[in-house]
Amino acid sequence: MYRPVSSIGPQTSVDPMEVMETLVAMEQRFRQVFQQILIDTDFPLKYDVASNEADGPLFFVLTKQPTSLTYVIEALPVVFDQSASKAHVKRVEELTYHPVFEDVIERYTKTRRKPNPVILETRSADFCYMVTIKIEVLPLDRSVRAVNFTLLREYQILLHIWESYRSDLNANKCNSDQLIGFPMPFEFRNIEGTKYDLPHGHSWEYYSPFGKLESLQRVSLTSITSSKDSRPIKSTLSYMSIEKVGPSLSYLMDLMLSQRKFFNISSALKVYDQLICRLLVMHKYSVIHGDINPSALCFGTGEAVNVLYLNNFEAALLAPTFGLPLPFFHDRFVSYSRVKDKSVHFVHDLESAFYVFLYLMLGRLPWDSRLGVSETESSTVAPVGVDISVNDIRSEKSRTMEEKEKFWQSSNQLLWMVKSIDTEFRDSMYRNFASDIVEAIYARVKESMSTCQSLSQSAYSKSVFITGTAPYNAYFGVRKIIASFFRFESRSNALKDPVWSAKTDMLFKEDANDRRIAWDLSSWCWNYLDADANSVKRQSSRKSQIVVSS
Repeated sequence: MYRPVSSIGPQTSVDPMEVMETLVAMEQRFRQVFQQILIDTDFPLKYDVASNEADGPLFFVLTKQPTSLTYVIEALPVVFDQSASKAHVKRVEELTYHPVFEDVIERYTKTRRKPNPVILETRSADFCYMVTIKIEVLPLDRSVRAVNFTLLREYQILLHIWESYRSDLNANKCNSDQLIGFPMPFEFRNIEGTKYDLPHGHSWEYYSPFGKLESLQRVSLTSITSSKDSRPIKSTLSYMSIEKVGPSLSYLMDLMLSQRKFFNISSALKVYDQLICRLLVMHKYSVIHGDINPSALCFGTGEAVNVLYLNNFEAALLAPTFGLPLPFFHDRFVSYSRVKDKSVHFVHDLESAFYVFLYLMLGRLPWDSRLGVSETESSTVAPVGVDISVNDIRSEKSRTMEEKEKFWQSSNQLLWMVKSIDTEFRDSMYRNFASDIVEAIYARVKESMSTCQSLSQSAYSKSVFITGTAPYNAYFGVRKIIASFFRFESRSNALKDPVWSAKTDMLFKEDANDRRIAWDLSSWCWNYLDADANSVKRQSSRKSQIVVSS
């Protein structure tokens, strides 16, 4: 009834019997936790716990978990019996089944009709058939620190993003598709009446969305579906359900590197552009992710298979933050400025995003040798039967500080690395053009790291959509360079750069044929975001902006 789904990655010499024993042990632990969840009588009313198939799985339990204290599962919501009553009959296109989800979706779309304008373009109409549920279960002992309580803060961060978006949408300050690439949160539930109930007389703390230590027993979470469901946090067992997303970039890179392959430059640039757009919107709403890495980036499902989702907000904070940043991160992709200055800032996400871009193109980073990663493998040497990806290594003190600092002091290392990039061009002139693109992005990110770090968190987030400001240029400066690599039929003014227009003109003088890669909108999501809030209506139609087919 609980079927583990293994994460496929590079082939390693492991004992199949030991792997099976590990999976069986995980299943047994999950069964014990799940029995505690079923004490909450509300859970079976919302999720299918009684499969009609004798051998059919009720839940898919992912074997690759964020931490040893969490479980990520995929589950089916309870489906209304359409034959029981005509009142419950739903049209095929509605495809949403229980009141919690419908109330949440209606809150953001103003309608229960499905598909709806907000999720039509990027979310498959059947995105509520299966959902992702993240379970956090912490042992009741004093070794559990405040930093271990991540699920409540993650839900609060996601809720803040979506509620801020709803406010902007009501005021006509944003597009109806601005939250493309952010999973919709459905509910957070703290399970009471179990062996994980918090004992009286002991104060348990967690980091609030602002990074401030607060007492868990004083937290009162108001449900987005009903204010009557407001309850204090009384146990260390909780779950959160969100829209299901597809495979992560980490998973895809593991598959590719196992075959000695990685992304070509055009694909890496397209993914990078989507990531920049996610950060732009998230930073507009004052959220600092704090841990951008390939395992936090996922593609969608169904019609959204080419849409990049920003996921895993365990380390995210709301600005203005209080005190130091949360003390864990992915060592390989963490911003060196964050570790060096012991601070947290929006620009740190941009630095980490550039590392992700390099990793997609090269399959490695300059400091991988310090982490024990070879040029053809993405995983460290792990104990038999345990899958430990380098992307999932977390540390409280970066082991890559010196290498990263040298990397930004001089572009020589970058120039040496880009020689091995698959530019998709045979002509040396275009290969040099592609190398110039990468070098220009490096220079732009480096400039943003310097100019934006001194800005306060509040001043930064208020300026990201104001044309000409340093925060605005941090995103659109890079996006203009990315856009110059591709061939479009039309482009918004926000993505035109006079310097790179002149460079492409020089390129065409040498070669009358435009050999740049055509951007096919039917295969990839292109983010036509504009800083001008008054231009919302002018950008609402994507179908009118079509690329030239190759």
